[in-house]
Amino acid sequence: ISFVNNQALGMAVGASFGCANGDPCENIQVINTTIVNAGTRNPWGCEFVKSFQVMSNRPSGLEECMANSMNQTSRLPRASVSSLIAYA
Repeated sequence: ISFVNNQALGMAVGASFGCANGDPCENIQVINTTIVNAGTRNPWGCEFVKSFQVMSNRPSGLEECMANSMNQTSRLPRASVSSLIAYA
């Protein structure tokens, strides 16, 4: 799955990459994606992303989010296999 040259504009303040514990996402690419109105908060949310490539995303923090996403021991498994959600 590739997300390239995306912009979250208007009311969007973040993006989540949510995958399932029993079916983690693999080979996710997020390149040149910008969350314009993130402010000072971390706009990235990640769950169960097993392998990924990230490059030139703004604001920073997506690589760390994905790298830590497999450590979700305190969370319940998600119903959806994968999703990208821009939320307000």
